[in-house]
Amino acid sequence: MGITAGEVYQLAARFGAKAVEEQSQMVAKFFDQKLDILDQPGQTGYVNVKTGGVDSTGFIADAATLPGGASVEVQQLYYTPKFLFSRLSLPRGGLELANGVKDGVRLLVEQLKSAAADVARQRGRAVFSKSLGSPYELVDVSTNTKVFKVVDVTGLKPGMSVDVYNGATFIETVVIASISWATTGPLNGLIYYEVNTVDDIGSSQSPTPKATDWQTSFTLFVQGSKTNGMFSLADVCANADLYQAVSGSNEWTGNLDASTTSLSEGALRTMHDQIRNRRGVEVDCIVMNPLNVTRYLNLSTDQRRFAPGDALDKYGRLTPTFDGIEVFADVNCGDKDIFFFNSDDVKLHRFRKFGPDTDGMRSPALGASAAIVSSTSFTYDIQMYEAMELRVTRRNGTGHMSAIAS
Repeated sequence: MGITAGEVYQLAARFGAKAVEEQSQMVAKFFDQKLDILDQPGQTGYVNVKTGGVDSTGFIADAATLPGGASVEVQQLYYTPKFLFSRLSLPRGGLELANGVKDGVRLLVEQLKSAAADVARQRGRAVFSKSLGSPYELVDVSTNTKVFKVVDVTGLKPGMSVDVYNGATFIETVVIASISWATTGPLNGLIYYEVNTVDDIGSSQSPTPKATDWQTSFTLFVQGSKTNGMFSLADVCANADLYQAVSGSNEWTGNLDASTTSLSEGALRTMHDQIRNRRGVEVDCIVMNPLNVTRYLNLSTDQRRFAPGDALDKYGRLTPTFDGIEVFADVNCGDKDIFFFNSDDVKLHRFRKFGPDTDGMRSPALGASAAIVSSTSFTYDIQMYEAMELRVTRRNGTGHMSAIAS
């Protein structure tokens, strides 16, 4: 006997979240290992931002008049959850007629792993930046594909869905069909898009878009993230409004270096010194992609790459450091980006763990199920999501170098 709709829910509830965590350990290491998670349900999160200090604090003479009382101005900000969603359509016949429950479970678990990999890729990249950069040259256009060149393919993976924008105008959602690595640089490549038509670049364009249009106007984003995604570390340091506008607070502006192009120890130290002066503490780690880790190691002598007392990580490798601070490698971090991270200031508020949705009751035995029998196709429809938002209590302890040259 195969698997029923109720059993599909039970399996999705049991294996869905676990599969996402397993995939995150492999493809979203910073999200999994460095970002503290606050599990707290609700519809809104709150943070308090302080402005200035208490002006009644100071040295006084013996028997002098006491200063008047004072208080710190506190501005309370709120944020709402963002939703990362995935949906599976499973063949009803294949599940119900599977040769034993074991085969049905295997089929469902494989589908859940595929959805979990997409979830891990999306949130693993989105925590750094929503933007995936811009193509710089259109190479070829055919009926079903676009081929274009990009400098940094760090956040792009085959099978990943991305949104194409022309400025603030949404153009289309496309799927990365494949990546062809170029010989001019480790992160240069040709990206193949799967699209439905070639004339959906805009009503003012001809059916074949011009290379200059892609070079000057188009930007790629993690699917849904430009308007509906959670805040990223790049947003924390961008010094634009985060949650709501705040004025006059030293704690509520990040540290952004958009001018330094050459990776150097001096540039890293300048950013870290700025953070230490403004925040008063050192960062927990410096995050960069593996290629920038290699560039950093190539700057240093063997005696300076690793500090005395460094320990092996869980994979048996020695972790590089910068002035005693861990250098953490994550493939989702952009090639131009280096982040200075303080875990006390930035956490993840998880309003709901990833898992299947239900139609009310949580138990299939009570007549509820996350597996919806489709009225248009011979499938079970499973909808799964998690609710989260980046929780930022201070911004002056986070840094971003955003223009490192390859």
